[in-house]
Amino acid sequence: MIINDWISNTVAGGTYRIQGFAKGFQSLGHKVIIVTPWGVIKYEKHNSIHQPNVKSPLYYATTSLGLPLQSIRAIMRTGLIDLVLIQMPSPFTKALTILPILKIFDVPIILDFGDPWWKGSDPSIYKYISSKIIQFQAKESILITSFSKLILKLIDHENKVHIPNGVDIELFRPGNEEKPDVPLVGFLGAFTKRNGAEIIIPILTELMRRGFDVRFVLIGGGDLLQTIYSEITRRGLKEKVIIFGDVPRQKIPRLLSMCNVLAAPYLNSKELHYIFPTKIPEMMALKKPVVAASLYEIVTTFKINEELLVARYNAIDYADKIELLLTDPILREKIAEKGYERIRKEFTWEKLSMKILENIKFVTG
Repeated sequence: MIINDWISNTVAGGTYRIQGFAKGFQSLGHKVIIVTPWGVIKYEKHNSIHQPNVKSPLYYATTSLGLPLQSIRAIMRTGLIDLVLIQMPSPFTKALTILPILKIFDVPIILDFGDPWWKGSDPSIYKYISSKIIQFQAKESILITSFSKLILKLIDHENKVHIPNGVDIELFRPGNEEKPDVPLVGFLGAFTKRNGAEIIIPILTELMRRGFDVRFVLIGGGDLLQTIYSEITRRGLKEKVIIFGDVPRQKIPRLLSMCNVLAAPYLNSKELHYIFPTKIPEMMALKKPVVAASLYEIVTTFKINEELLVARYNAIDYADKIELLLTDPILREKIAEKGYERIRKEFTWEKLSMKILENIKFVTG
């Protein structure tokens, strides 16, 4: 049983992780049910559920009240539960209200921790209380997992394992490459300040200053997408940037596969060193060379200059790395191949789910 606030395929981040674990456990022969405040469903490849009040004040109330009730319903309906994974437990809206119920039924629990937003919250008393509650919840679980090695360091527990975000290799796989007339550099995700949107046009102009005739491909939405469009219009760069905007997830691999190089910039901020961007292994799974932000989880997980390149948060360094890949086809192919091999070997959801089960077996004997 997997417990989370919501499961819609249309929302990124933790939602994809829930879908990924469900897919992985199912591929290993296990029956998977997903519990949200609004329902209990048996996992299928594409799940969605009506989710009222998300992002509203009522969200916290409905989550705190709904999840325990739906958890009881799931246990009563399905009978014996072998394992419960609670994804991204926040101090007050998820695991806290569920733990007493699961304890009554003597169900083994995994807490899968995500972004530790509570560490940077104000006031200080809230941060203190939140940290204590997180530690209390952790003691009730047999295993702690997270996509972030830094998050695992914050939690006092003897059984912890790093589980990065994985890839749906049925969706993200090398496709038939269309040969563009000019080199294409692809960007994917929400175009926000956090995700490095402000640096995209400076990278393009720097490459143009060096004499490169390139096109940038932008896939995704975000509050700065209109700002980017206004900027390229003002500078007369409309023919240099192809904006697809938000597209169905199933179309993303084909659009990215048209590109020669893929880039994933992120703002250089302390909080972002705790994240493991889903889109980076997804890009690598397409057998494309990737230039990524120099985030802690990226540089400590992948072999830099072998499986992908990283850049500091400035236009010149990103332009340097993109130029290197565009002008050196041997290096471009090597980075793409090595990155692809690593993803296929270690980052499928089936293998990540197997890693969880192996650690549980080790803990329980």
